[in-house]
Amino acid sequence: MALFNFSKMPKHRSYDYLPRYWDPKKEELEERFRIAEQRSQSGAQGLKARIAGGFRQRHSVAIDKGYRSRQVRRSNLTLFGILVVLLYIFYKYFGLSHFLNF
Repeated sequence: MALFNFSKMPKHRSYDYLPRYWDPKKEELEERFRIAEQRSQSGAQGLKARIAGGFRQRHSVAIDKGYRSRQVRRSNLTLFGILVVLLYIFYKYFGLSHFLNF
């Protein structure tokens, strides 16, 4: 029976492809507008958006090449200062004479 079925011809397969254009600058601009809108909201959602934006802003400052080295240098100087103060207190409290007397 399948040999004599002339009335129903198979239809061609269609391919539904919609080409899309991606503009990264436009997408970044829309993202900035969305973030600005969230920050301007009042209430809990606006507060959350402002706090998250503050964290992102501090992170973007950390991308600066010299920022990290300045922070490390500052941290090392602070550590060295604390060590000097502790050694001075240790010296005054125990005194050097306790260790030199045999």
